[in-house]
Amino acid sequence: MTVSRYAIWSVITISITRRTANSYNHKHNEANGEDNRDGRNENYSYNHGIEGSQLDLNDEHQSAVENQRVLAQSGLLASLLLGNGTPMLLAGDEFGNTQFGNNNAYCQDNEITWLKWQDFNQELFDLTKQLIATRKQIQSLQRDVWWSDENVTWLNIEGKSMQAKDWHHRESKALQVVLDQRWLFLINAKAEPQSFTLPNEINGQWKARAGTTNLTIQQQQVEVGGMAFCVLENMDN
Repeated sequence: MTVSRYAIWSVITISITRRTANSYNHKHNEANGEDNRDGRNENYSYNHGIEGSQLDLNDEHQSAVENQRVLAQSGLLASLLLGNGTPMLLAGDEFGNTQFGNNNAYCQDNEITWLKWQDFNQELFDLTKQLIATRKQIQSLQRDVWWSDENVTWLNIEGKSMQAKDWHHRESKALQVVLDQRWLFLINAKAEPQSFTLPNEINGQWKARAGTTNLTIQQQQVEVGGMAFCVLENMDN
């Protein structure tokens, strides 16, 4: 039996928001009345150094943590909206909504689960719109086909085909993905900047179309910031 690509959902967050997943290492379900025993103990989340979603942006350290959280949320949004499968976006994740660490808030009809419009992050919202518009232009994300060697190529930072050693390179945390010989994803999952060598096998001029950070293109080299997910389009294909 062949399963349609549209039948497969791409999901990152359901019971917690994307901001919560980047602001809390542990669940905080005290308001549910079960002494924080309910809900999964494994959040698979990372608070970037400070537990809690409310930060003082006038404090240099807390402001830096907030910047890392926004970059992480942006990368997750890009991974979701530009991935194979039908993306399911939790309401509010497009502008940075939080549930204050509650990962089992089904019983809450109050400020815990309500959308926090007063904390609307325009940067995240604009990126979401940009990524959705980009998705609509990528052929392999519009057709009911699975990614295969015919339409996707996985490259390391040097622009060469990924080998087993590259997939297990813990320090690199970066790769390139070519779709339809026209679109190039540059992914850098670490905090430090990364230099990429563009693939020599594809001729033409590359132009930035979407991304979570600024980038610099000089001939075959591209410099991106930390925690980056950038999309380039080949203007000659």
